[in-house]
Parts: sequence; C-alpha cells; structure tokens
Amino acid sequence: MIIRSDPDHGEPDGQLVKPTLVVSRCLGFAACRYDGEIIQNKRIQQLAQHVELITLCPEADMGMGIPRAPVRLIQGKQTMQLWQAASQKDWSTSMQQWIKQQRPILKRMDGCLLKARSPSCGINDCKVYATTVDDASPIAQHSGMFAAAVQQLVPSIVLENEERFNSPIIAEWFLVRLYALARARALLQAPSMVDISTFHARHKLLLMCFHQQAMRHCGRIAANNQQQPADVVANRYVAAFRHILSQEASKKNMINALCHGYGWINERLNAAQRHCFIQAIEAYRHEHATLASLQRLLQSWADHYKHDYLGRQYFIQPYPTALHKLFDANDKAF
Repeated sequence: MIIRSDPDHGEPDGQLVKPTLVVSRCLGFAACRYDGEIIQNKRIQQLAQHVELITLCPEADMGMGIPRAPVRLIQGKQTMQLWQAASQKDWSTSMQQWIKQQRPILKRMDGCLLKARSPSCGINDCKVYATTVDDASPIAQHSGMFAAAVQQLVPSIVLENEERFNSPIIAEWFLVRLYALARARALLQAPSMVDISTFHARHKLLLMCFHQQAMRHCGRIAANNQQQPADVVANRYVAAFRHILSQEASKKNMINALCHGYGWINERLNAAQRHCFIQAIEAYRHEHATLASLQRLLQSWADHYKHDYLGRQYFIQPYPTALHKLFDANDKAF
C-alpha cells in the first residue's frame, strides 16, 4: 500500500525531497496484526504526512490471513524457519518469495519503521527457538525474516522499531538520517559537479557528527581531482555518504558539530546569546534539551544575522519544520 503525502511548502529546496519510508501496516494504518488488532502511534501518523509512505504487512500480504495463528522463528540446521504451530506449516519459502517480490521497493526506500518483536518485522529482538515444541524456551534473539532481508539487502538505510521511535532522541536522529539519505538519492538523478560540491558544502556539519575524517573523505571525492565524469563522482560520493550515515554518531561529535557551527557566527552574537548557547549545550549534554532545540537556536541566529553559509547547513535544519511538533514534550500521546 503506497500513501502519497502533499508537498511541504516554505522549506529550503532540499527539504522538498520526499523520503520513501516503509512502515509496518499494523502501526496505525490497518488492523492486520495476527490477532486482528491495530497499534496506534501518533508520532508515526504525523510523520506519514511528510513522506512517501509504503505500508507492508509481510504475513498478511503473503496470504496468511487476518486474524491468523501466531508464528515463531525456528533455527533450522541451515536456515531460519517461520513456523506456525496451529497449521503445522513452515511459511519460510512463502516469506522468501514475497520478500523477493518487494525488492524494487526495498532498493528505493530511505528508511523503515517496523513492528518490534514481530517474527517478520522485528529488528534484532525476535525470540528464536530450537524446536517446534509449544512450551520450548527461546535460545537466542534474531531479526524477523523481513527485517533480516532489509538489513542484508539495503544495509545503509535508517531502520528502527516503533518502540524505540517513541524516544525523542532516537526519533530526532532517525529523521536527520532519513532526510539526508533521501537527498543523497535525489543527487544521483542527473548530477553535475556543482550539484555534488553544493551537496557536500551543505552537509559538512552533519558529516562532522560522525567524524571529521569522514567529512574530509567525502570532500576529497567531491573535489574530483581525477577529473572523472559527474555521474561517476556522484555514485562514489553517495556510496561513501550512505556508509558514513549507517554508522552511529556520538553525542560528543554532535556537540562538536554544533560548536563548530556556533564558531562561524560567534563574533556576531552578544554576551547574552553566547551564554545562552553554552547553557543549551550543557543541557543537551545531560539530556535536558533536544538536538532540535539547539538546531533551531543556530537557525534563528543564522536568519537574524543573515549568515547564509550556516543557515544553509542541513544539520541545523535537517527536516521540514512542521516535524518539530513530533518532539512536543507536553504531548502525552507520545
């Protein structure tokens, strides 16, 4: 099921890129869980308005029905089995065939939000059993069969479950990476060397969140000292960019990136503004403030003092401003 959202208005040009997001359909879009229920998630519902949304339910879509008897993962001698005790049936082959049919979708998506602990969609948190006996104890944890295929086929995408996405810190960084990957995908469409250079310049602070060496590596590719064709350079650059974004960004590096951006505009600020930034950084360091609050602070100063280079950094305005409401601490529905 593909749900197209309306374009955002009033955002920087790069924010008009629509990420393609795959979501487990049971997370607020259809009552398709094994027990026929639906799980409401307001944060995911709001995000859905700003992306090209593709909803999937592997078990229902491959013909298991709604409701259906539960399945579990069984560790076979060579492969994982998707076992349904009620029917005494191994659904593994059907699942693998269905996954193969989804490959065109998987190759163009930028991110996934999947159901936690599901034998098909769970991410590294599904119970695995050694036997089909009903009262057997689990022997390990593994990704569900669909999630495992996603991790193998498209390891660079941003991937989370709905429970972790309820954390504002995790959700913030999910969106930062989701929109960055969407922009990288768009860069591959008829790129020029100017496009590549501009893309790199606007992502410098974001790349610093991982490591300054990573930022410099991408910069060397964008410089194109070997005078390669633009499409070759773009593919090399995007491959390196995706690999970097698949790593974990440390809070230390994120604070370094924030301070680096602050350094670009520091001389234009008054004493009260400098003090405000230092306090905000300390609050973020101790998890009393969100990343978005620091980003908005730098963005407001860049706008006020007309600092174009800072204002055009995607790290301080990484996704549409309408998505800031996802991090409203007063909204108990989250």
